Amino acid sequence: MGFLAPVVSPMVALARVARELEGPDLHLVFIGPCIAKKGESPTDLPNGEIDAVLTFEELRDLFDRLHMKAEDHSPDEDFDPPHGAVGGVFPISGGLLQAAGLREDLVSGELVVAEGRGEFTDAIHDFELWHTDTRLLDVLSCQGCSTGVGITSDDTSLQRRIHISRYTKERLERFDEAVWQSEMDRFGRLDLSAGFQPAEQSLGEPPATEQLDEILKRMGKFSEADHLDCGACGYDTCLDHARAVYAGLADSDMCLPYTIEQLRAAFDELEESHRTLETTKEALVKSEKPASMGQLAAGIAHEVNNPLGILLLQANILLEECERDAEMHDDLQVIVDQANRCKRIISGLLNFARQSRVVREPADLPTLVAETIRTLPAEEDIELAYENEMDDPIADIDKDQIVQVLVNLLSNAQQAMPEGGKALVRLTDEPDEVTIVVSDTGVGIPEENMKKLFDPFFTTSRSAWAPVWGSP
Repeated sequence: MGFLAPVVSPMVALARVARELEGPDLHLVFIGPCIAKKGESPTDLPNGEIDAVLTFEELRDLFDRLHMKAEDHSPDEDFDPPHGAVGGVFPISGGLLQAAGLREDLVSGELVVAEGRGEFTDAIHDFELWHTDTRLLDVLSCQGCSTGVGITSDDTSLQRRIHISRYTKERLERFDEAVWQSEMDRFGRLDLSAGFQPAEQSLGEPPATEQLDEILKRMGKFSEADHLDCGACGYDTCLDHARAVYAGLADSDMCLPYTIEQLRAAFDELEESHRTLETTKEALVKSEKPASMGQLAAGIAHEVNNPLGILLLQANILLEECERDAEMHDDLQVIVDQANRCKRIISGLLNFARQSRVVREPADLPTLVAETIRTLPAEEDIELAYENEMDDPIADIDKDQIVQVLVNLLSNAQQAMPEGGKALVRLTDEPDEVTIVVSDTGVGIPEENMKKLFDPFFTTSRSAWAPVWGSP
């Protein structure tokens, strides 16, 4: 305590000057940019020297409540005396020394200014060890009053410094030194002394190493490499933060890197959950759609199949009895051909309805693929081929459905190559699975149709009833 200057703060000094001028019953409100002044008023000061403390931000809020505007008052109106001289630069970084008529000598080191949250604590620590040459240590946790947190100006710190310097310069141009000296003599007799009582802030008993390690793990610090000592939590080191957590003065969530990592992990988990839900939703829609469409298809097929069978039978009988050179022979042939086409469509509907029932049996897959390719109608300038890379040609499959899928894919491939090309079926196997890859040199599938690949009855064919029954 012996190193503290035994004088009151500028705020208290001005309060005593004001009461000397106006009497002891004067009520005083200090308005400034510093929230630390609230700690000096009113309970921490003797005799209640300051009744209240407002920041500039709070003053503007008060103006708004009272429907007052600072702009309505003339800028030519001056403050009440006594007026300061170079004390006007006090809010600027290092302004205290100039206001007191002192000069920081970097050679002698008798006067030292330390400002900023990190620098001023380091300066106090170093001063305790190396104070022999320093006679005055001016320490501030901020960069001067002009950067106080209670200021509402959007100007930069440099712009504020320039404003203060210009204002002080303008005041000094009309400065009356005789009046100033008279006031200094008058108020110089005031008692501006102060005493201080120790207010030691102890964290109590230090935690054991095991307890510190447990707290550090909660903050994501599992090794020395995790101790970033970034200071974002307000403590110089991660260990200091952990000690404060143990003392109940801080929380592990105050560790910004740890919180960011937790948020990132939570976001990744949420994103993965969202993807899973989307995939599940798509799978559910795909599984429900074939079932419902299959029931519909089966119902339609059975209802249409009976009258269609009668129609086809009678048409064939008439065609056989009709002479080839008869006028209606060609018309009957068209009826038979179109009825057979309807029968194939109905057969496709029934195949689609039966897709949910899988009947597996051993089959020679390369032979099955080769036979399927041979049954497809040949198209001009289009080559259908297959490559067998299987070690074991026998696979346990549902032959009918595999053939149906191959027919669908190869038929679509032929339609996608109007200028000619090649469609290739490639067979590979693993000990527990078989892979069939069908590729072609056609135009490909438009991006907007990718999600409709497994939609029943969806087709880009010009014929809405083209017999293409996609098998999911």
